[in-house]
Amino acid sequence: MRRLNGWIFDAYPEGTGVRLWVLTPEGRHASFFDDWRPSFCVDGDAGSVEAARRVLTKAGVPLETAWREKTDLYTGRSRRVLEARTPVGVHGRLVKTLRDLRVPLFNADLPPIQHYHYERGHFPLARGEFELHYQPQYSM
Repeated sequence: MRRLNGWIFDAYPEGTGVRLWVLTPEGRHASFFDDWRPSFCVDGDAGSVEAARRVLTKAGVPLETAWREKTDLYTGRSRRVLEARTPVGVHGRLVKTLRDLRVPLFNADLPPIQHYHYERGHFPLARGEFELHYQPQYSM
């Protein structure tokens, strides 16, 4: 395992995940691919879940689903929801299809890169140490 230290200065969707750029203490630019997938949650009622399952199955893309207990931001109550993780490139299309069907969704309005930084605990120009399974790509 390799370690990369530096400041985060850019991230963007690439393929099924995110390309993260880091500026090292030596002034080199390094990037690496993070196979992260954005998620959204479907309200736990049977009709919503069935509609979502039909859309997600028909999409034919690799995805992960799991039942979760989440706290509703507005009521503070626990809710049972179906969480779906999709490749970055199809996330927006699937969310739009589900919204067009009036399926109640949660966390579906977060832009994928913002969502990525929230989940990873990043903030702009954050200094970090990253564990990589391969050599990062350098430029400059």
